[in-house]
Amino acid sequence: MLPTELIDISNLRIGLPMWYMKEWRGGLLRTDVKAADALSQYSQVFNAIEGNTTLYGLPSADRARSWKAMAANNFRFSFKIPRTISQAEDMAAALAGATEFRQFLQIMGDSIGLLMLQLPGRFGPSALPQLAKVLQQLQALTTVPVSVEVRHAAFFDKADNEAALLRLLADHQADRVVFDSRGLFADVSTDPHVL
Repeated sequence: MLPTELIDISNLRIGLPMWYMKEWRGGLLRTDVKAADALSQYSQVFNAIEGNTTLYGLPSADRARSWKAMAANNFRFSFKIPRTISQAEDMAAALAGATEFRQFLQIMGDSIGLLMLQLPGRFGPSALPQLAKVLQQLQALTTVPVSVEVRHAAFFDKADNEAALLRLLADHQADRVVFDSRGLFADVSTDPHVL
């Protein structure tokens, strides 16, 4: 039996964390492509992209419209929720007041395949009720699937804390971002930007 017989790959999305590197010219992208025009070509090769830049700030409305227009019809963006929301002391209040974020979601529409909520290292098990509230708000705001990335060591305990997180995510139809956490916990940095 072939692997494609085991799963439905029609919804499989494959992409990279960026759509342009000058080293890709002449290979993945045409030799003469400029960075500003690369998304159109990239979306002919891949059908997804991780929009990491939105963690740090949202694009202007015009730039968002441009991204949507340049991408192929079946292309989907996976955007990180801005850190002004995801790293706020009161995420629910930050999300409630995030007019620019709501406008961005409206502009991008069905070209968004996933929203990623990257939580800071200080976000531990005692903050799970806050996460539940934010997931409820996101469900009321959009039908786009949400995935959550946690960094607090307690959520990797293979015990009660991790089980509570997984239950909460399942209850809110949210996914967990899976990544290799060894590097995260091997770094002894106290810099909050690293954590």
